[in-house]
Formats: sequence, structure tokens, C-alpha cells
Amino acid sequence: MHQAHDVKKMIAPVCAFQPTRRRYYHYATHSQVGRHHISSLFYTKKDECVAANFKYLTQKLGLPKNKVEKLQEMDGLPNILTLDEGILEERVLWLKQRLKLKNKGQIRGIVQHQPHVLARLSSNLEQKIDYLQTRLLLDDKSLRKLILDAPHLLPCSI
Repeated sequence: MHQAHDVKKMIAPVCAFQPTRRRYYHYATHSQVGRHHISSLFYTKKDECVAANFKYLTQKLGLPKNKVEKLQEMDGLPNILTLDEGILEERVLWLKQRLKLKNKGQIRGIVQHQPHVLARLSSNLEQKIDYLQTRLLLDDKSLRKLILDAPHLLPCSI
């Protein structure tokens, strides 16, 4: 029984499908400890990635530095600053193309209000956007207007 828990602890950090936040019973000290489990498939803690993503968000997208700094302080949610270099840019580009956004201000508004949407895989976000468009019978223009007016819909569970 004790060996099974040791194996679970060794495998847990590399599993791709873990909840972002989970409490578990720490068997060594018999006390409850809060742990954050984030998929190691795309997330890293490298300073270079954080610096590159910080620069991309502030210089290319034009987000205020204080808003981007607050992303570093948020606990319990996947942090888009720690995504591997280039992944954040790919996801922003994908979202721009999918919603047919015309200018930098439109994507900036979405990222400013719902930055953690970019932490999700594009396939998950694609399913959600497709569902909204199909269910609400929206054309591309109406979908873009809906998402720009209510970006809080993107992280909602469907």
C-alpha cells in the first residue's frame, strides 16, 4: 500500500491530465498539504520563457505592465507567462484567425479580461467557440462581436 503511494507521487508531476489545483493527504507527515499540479507538457518555469512571454504581451499586444505582472501573482490557475516560448504567440495567432479579428486592440481586450483562455489548448477552445456559434446560430461576424463584448464566456464550462 505504501509503495503505491510512492509511485503515484513519482508519476504525478508528469501526467498530462491533472486538475490545476488539488488537495491530497500527505502520508509522510499525516497532514493535509495543498499542492498545485500543472501539466508539464506545455508549462515550464524557465526565466527565459517568462521574460519572452512578458515581452510579447507588453510590447506586441500592448498590455499594461502592471496587468502582466499580476498574472505572475495569480495562484491556482495556469500561468500563460510560463508557457514555452512561441506557444503563447501561436495561440494568440490562432484566436485572431478563428475570430477574424481585425486589429491588435481586439485581441488585447480578450487577453486583458481573460488571459487564462490562452493557457488552454486551441482544440479545447475551438470546440467551445464552435459550440457557441452552432448553438446560438451565429455567423462569424456575430460570433466575433459576442466574444469581444463578453470575453468571460470563453472560460465557461459548456
